[in-house]
Amino acid sequence: MSNSNVPKELRNLGVTNMNISRLDLSFKSLTNLPSSIGKLKKLIWVYLDNNNLTSIPKEIGNLKKLDYLFLDSNKLTTLPPQFGNLENLTSLGLRFNRLNSLPESISKLKNLENLYLSSNKLTLLPESISKLKNLKKLDLSKNNLTSLPKEIGLLKNLKVLDLSKNNLTSLPEEIGLLKNLKYIDLGENKLKTLPKSIIKLNKTLKINVNDNPNITIPYILKNKIFTGFFNNNNRSYKLNYSNYYKNQLIGVSVKRPNLPSLPSNIKNVITKKISNVKPETKLPSKTKNPVRKLVSKIKLGLKIKRNVKNMEKTENRIINTIKIPNTPNTPKTLNPRNNMRKKAGNAAQIRLNTTNKPKTPNTPNTPNTPKTPNTPKTLNPRNNMRKKAGNAAQSRRTNVNNNN
Repeated sequence: MSNSNVPKELRNLGVTNMNISRLDLSFKSLTNLPSSIGKLKKLIWVYLDNNNLTSIPKEIGNLKKLDYLFLDSNKLTTLPPQFGNLENLTSLGLRFNRLNSLPESISKLKNLENLYLSSNKLTLLPESISKLKNLKKLDLSKNNLTSLPKEIGLLKNLKVLDLSKNNLTSLPEEIGLLKNLKYIDLGENKLKTLPKSIIKLNKTLKINVNDNPNITIPYILKNKIFTGFFNNNNRSYKLNYSNYYKNQLIGVSVKRPNLPSLPSNIKNVITKKISNVKPETKLPSKTKNPVRKLVSKIKLGLKIKRNVKNMEKTENRIINTIKIPNTPNTPKTLNPRNNMRKKAGNAAQIRLNTTNKPKTPNTPNTPNTPKTPNTPKTLNPRNNMRKKAGNAAQSRRTNVNNNN
């Protein structure tokens, strides 16, 4: 196609052929982008970074073959809904702009693998971001995020998540669903603790918690790879692990009215903290509980004495009890314990039904069979002689009376 067929506004940008696959307009001090860019249907790479663009024309959505689009270091405040038409896009750079929100249509970027949004003004993420199933790297650093949607747990292929330099105070338990996550940066936030569900993530997961001064990390996460120090008033503190086992003890009866058997010197203290049972209430004897053995070794005001094997068993049991909330569109996994309870309930119902069934009428009695006549008893010879002697005596008395 000759140069004469190229629109004037594109020629002014140095475009000489409408069949080009790569367009580099970075560092051109551009304040706007002509709508005719949508006619460059064969574009695969577009670089528009380091300009002064405040908006993007909706015709950008016509570039169906676009694979890489970089708009870093501009003055963008919004993106057009037509952005969602770039279904072949794998990398999108929007760093150092002024975006305060993302369009819902971003959920249509099914092939997106890398999304760079650092240094913007985002305060929240749309729930629809969960539909970016192929996303591997998500950079949200240097924004104004205070929370994350629980749907972030649906980004199953995510490997790198950068949340540093935001205003996060907590993370959703659904973080524990990101099974492929290898690195998460949580530096310079306002986190006070981390979700226990992180224990279920990759064993080699690296976590940066730098500059979260008041954070306390559950002891159960002690084997995770943490980096960073907590800086406060120009003083550095090493990682502050909370005693997870003691915390488990404090929360062990949230769903129960009673506690397992405890040493007498801490029974009342724990009772006050975790249940409505009055301190003087007599607690039940031993019950099955993953921390019972550990509890029995606790002394008030002292550190927990740990037996390595018992600690490992307890830790594994606790890990297995950590629940991650089911996010929308994810099938609920059946709890084996609930399964057993359900089966027991069904069995009990069946027994109840059988006991409540109306009694079947009695079948008529079969007529009694006539008794066979008794066979004559065989007489004892000695009794026979006595009987004969008695009869003879009786006949003599009779004869005597008759003669008289």
